[in-house]
This record gives sequence, structure tokens and C-alpha cells, in this order.
Amino acid sequence: MTQKQGGRIAGFDGLRAIAIIGIVLYHLFPDRVPGGFLGVPLFFSIMGYLLVYSSWNELRYGDFDLITYYAKKIRRLYPPLIITLLLTGLFMIPLWPRLTKGTLPELQSVLLGYNNWWQIAQNSSYFTRIMNASPLTHLWYLALTMQYYLVWPAVFLIGLLMRNLMDKEDIGLLLIAAAVVSAVEMGMLYTPGEDPSRVYYGTDTRAFSLLLGMALALFPVDRIGARMRKNRYPAKAVFFGCLVITAVLYLKANGTSAWIYRGVMFAANIVLIAMMFFAIGWQKHIGIPLDQPLLKWIGTRSYMIYLVMFPVIYFFSQYFPDADTLMMKLAALAVILALAEIIWRIDRMITMRSRVRSSNKKRASAISLRRKVQSFLVMSLLMASTVLIAIAQTERFEATHDTSDMELLEKELAENAAMLAKQSETGKKPETAAPEISSGPVVTEAPEETPEPTPEATPTPEPTQTPEETGVVQTTEYTAIGDSVMLGAYANMRQELPMIWVDAAQSRHANVGVIVADGLYQYGHLGQTVIVHLGTNSRFDQETGQQLIDYLGPDRTIYWMTCRGPSLYYINDVNETIRQLAEANWNVSVLDWQGYSAEHYEWFYSDGIHLNIEGRIAYTHFIADQLGLPLPVEETPQEETTG
Repeated sequence: MTQKQGGRIAGFDGLRAIAIIGIVLYHLFPDRVPGGFLGVPLFFSIMGYLLVYSSWNELRYGDFDLITYYAKKIRRLYPPLIITLLLTGLFMIPLWPRLTKGTLPELQSVLLGYNNWWQIAQNSSYFTRIMNASPLTHLWYLALTMQYYLVWPAVFLIGLLMRNLMDKEDIGLLLIAAAVVSAVEMGMLYTPGEDPSRVYYGTDTRAFSLLLGMALALFPVDRIGARMRKNRYPAKAVFFGCLVITAVLYLKANGTSAWIYRGVMFAANIVLIAMMFFAIGWQKHIGIPLDQPLLKWIGTRSYMIYLVMFPVIYFFSQYFPDADTLMMKLAALAVILALAEIIWRIDRMITMRSRVRSSNKKRASAISLRRKVQSFLVMSLLMASTVLIAIAQTERFEATHDTSDMELLEKELAENAAMLAKQSETGKKPETAAPEISSGPVVTEAPEETPEPTPEATPTPEPTQTPEETGVVQTTEYTAIGDSVMLGAYANMRQELPMIWVDAAQSRHANVGVIVADGLYQYGHLGQTVIVHLGTNSRFDQETGQQLIDYLGPDRTIYWMTCRGPSLYYINDVNETIRQLAEANWNVSVLDWQGYSAEHYEWFYSDGIHLNIEGRIAYTHFIADQLGLPLPVEETPQEETTG
């Protein structure tokens, strides 16, 4: 029988610590720990194991009750969540009204457990997504947790009925088959170049982690471990190997790769399941040592750490200009751990107060009921306060922002995309084949909380060859590659800077820069001077930027514009990456659009990112001034002279 420490399976706190360490480091240091988001599947697998393990034990002793089950889950999830939501709402007040417009509906989706599907719906619209950059984005995970908890009793009942027809191990094999189906669905639904929110947030496409954990609970891990111990199987070495693989995945797995969705995440989950297997089967030698004091402390507070992690990082980016420095990130980590400890202690206090020991059962029951009612009233008051703050913030935003300008922006971008497509058609060289280049709205950006997947549309082209080698003569001196910010200024740039060939598209990410540049080269429009404005939609690592620079080659002069996004928590990281690229490459210079436009709110639509009429003029003139390009001189009528 699995050994327990204080009612907890030995080793699971250590495994939770491994999971949350990866997730937190991914958010703090996305360039250094790009695969840390793979800690999430470990959380789901532990959840699946415990659902089967605890429910089966409760049923065996006659303690499984549906009302008690749901009460326990609500009690476990909501008090820390409500405290976190209230703190988040309070810290948002000084940032009113320039932050998210969807606070109230988002809060509702969090509390009712459908935030993942709410985010999928939001991300279906580029403009809604960019307007709703939020410190609560990470709570999609909690929504899946609530949904899995909600349907579990029905799944458990089906399992009990099947138990009369087949062995537990056979049911476990069916769960493994279902997990494979879920993983295959993830791979099939993922399409490079399209928004991956449906794949990453979907209840069905993420179910394989839960199902694998449930399957593990149906196999006699203890007996298997005992037999393997008799054969002196080197369990510690294998467990350590799995731990090393997990660390390598944390450090090397790239969330921008299509393979993450087409097998890597599932394979990583198998490694994590193996770690669970050895921790459970070798309690004395692996499970109990894994719960060493530091990991146990982190593991027992992992839920609280997860709740406060993203809001703290988000608010640091809003309140501190140097939030992307190492010292500030370490300070953010300290705040995360401190808040997690405080919330854990408050939650613990509420739990302990509801327990009463007394020889007089009637009196103990009355005291326990009174304390539960008091806790419920306190939590209800905190929730009401949180909702009122969300209502006030939403109404304040709507009162101070005419968000109808987003409809105008969408129309203008569509018109500019049509003009740009016409330019591309007239500028093509019919005899030259080239990869497809999107000049209209193509969503490639991923959700902020979690791994920011971006397209891996085609293999990276080889470095450009000389015209003598390819026969492709470059007829353009200046080329601009950008996202929707540049797309908004396209008409102005075309009119005032006709010497620049512009290729811009809505939702474009830096990861497709090489593909776009190669297409421009094949059609003869990759000039000796290239202006790049990519990074608004999500962060990118230095390696991705370097690939574009290497493709363009050392003979070209490159100007990379910094990005502006007052409500985008990652924007400082993006701009720091741009500056690092400029430092590492002598032919790359930074055009600091963020700094130049910082105090000019009048240049932007209500999202603070896209350009209105005045902003497009300023944007065009900024590029012209920085590159020393001539602007058309308006002719003024001469006064008549009389003799």
C-alpha cells in the first residue's frame, strides 16, 4: 500500500514543486526556460491520479458522497482564488482606465469555470485580444481543473459500471487509448499560421494529461514496484534520468514549434508519468526523499504560487520600467513566494477553524457549523468586493474610452491590406516562384500565459544568394517588414515614402520574418536597407531574431523598431531582445518607436498600440527622419506681385 505522510502521498509535493518551478521560471525567464510550460501536464496528471485514488478509497470505506465531494473541491479552490482576485483588482485601480476593457466578463468566466473557452472566443478576434491583455490570463488552467472536477463523479460512475465487466487494468488501457485520441486531436487541430488558442486551452485537447494520471492509478504500482525491487531494478537511476530529461525539456523545448503540439507535449507527459510511477512504487527510496523540506514547502503552496505568479509579473511590468532586469525579476519572485505563503496561511487558518474536537458531538457540530458559516460570509464579502471592483473598472473604461474606434481600425487595416495585396500582385515577377506571404489578417500570436506558440510554417530558407547565382535582381532599395502597426501606416508610407517597399500583415510574429523576407527576395523587393517592426503580438527570443538577421546578411543595413504596448506585459522583454540583437550585429540599429511615442497618446486608437491619422503621419515622419529620407514638400501658392 502506498505510504502516506499526513494523508498525502509521499513524493507528490516534490513533483508539484518540479511542475511549478518550471512554470514560474518560464514566465520570468522565457528565453532561458522556454519549455517550463510543460510543468502544467504534470499538474493535470497528478490531479487525475488523485481523483481515482481518493475516490476509490472513499468508496471502499463508504465515505464517497457527492455533496461532500463538491464541497471539498469548492473549499479547496475558491478561498485562495477569491483572495488573489481581490488583490489583483486592488492593484489594477491605479492603472485605470487604460487597462483591459473586459474585466467583468473575464472575472465571471474565472469564477464560473469556463475561462479557457472564454479566452478561445476572445482570441478569435485580434482586436478583442489585444484590448484584453490581462493579469488573469493564466487562469485557463483553473477553468480546466474545475471542469474536470465537475464531470469526475459521472466518469467515476461509468468506471464503476465497467468494473463489473472488466479488470481495472483493462479500464486503465482504455484511458490510455483515450489519452492518445486527445493527443492526436491536439496535433490535428493545430495549424501552423493560425491562432493556437483552441488547441492549447481546449478541455478535450488537454485531457490526455489527466487521463494518463487516471490510468496510472488503476495499475498496481505498488506490486509492480515490489517485483522490480526483487530484480534489483535501478529505479533511482531511471528516475534521475527522467528528471534530467524533464530539465532538458524545460531548457530546450520551444513553444514556437509545431512539434510541441504534434507529439512532444504527449511524449513529455509520458516522462512525467514515469516520474510519478517511480515516486509511488519506491516510496522509501524516491517518494519520501523527494519531499525534502524545500520541495515540500514549494509543493504544498504550488496552487497559491500559480495563482499569484502571473499577476505579480504583470504588475511589475506595469509599475516598474526596469521590470525586465534580473534584479527586478528576482524581486518579483520574492513577492510571488511571500504572497503565496500569506494566502496559504490564511487558507490554512480558515480550514483549521472549521475543525472542532470535543467529546460533546452536538456542541462540536454546532461550533463547526458556525465557523463554516462565518468563513462563507467572509469569502462572500471578499467575492462581492472583487465583483464590485470589476464592475467599476469596466464602467470607468467604457466611460473614458470610445472603443467604437476599433471598428474603424479594423476597416482601415482591411483597406490597407487590400492595397498592399494589389501592390504585391503588380510587383510580382511571374517567372519566379516564391512562398506564400500573407498580406491580410492571419492570426499567428498565441495566448499570453502560457507558451506563446507561433507558426512554424515552412523550413527556414537558406541564406540569400547573389543575383548572379539566382538571376533574381533586387529592384528595391528600401524594404519594410512589419505587423499591423506598420500595416496601419501603409497608405501614408506609400504616399510619402514611395521608395520603401512595405510588406505588413495583421498579427504577424517575428517567427515568420524569414519566410516573408525570402518571398520578398524571390520577387526582387528585398532592398539593401530593411526596416523591421515585429514583436507587438508576442515576445520572441534572440535566436529567432538572429535567424532573420542572418538571412538578410551582413551586406544589408537593418533598422529594427521597438514596439509599443502599454498594457502588454511582455513588451519590455521584446524591446530588450531587439536591443540585444543590435548590440550583437554591427549592421543592426534600433529605431526607438516606443520611446519616441511614449508621451503621445493622441497618436493612437483606444488600444494604445495602433495608429490613428495623426499617429500614421508621425510614424512615417519618424522613419524618414531616422533614415534621412526626403519627404514630399507641399507646394504653397505663391502670392501675386504687382508691378
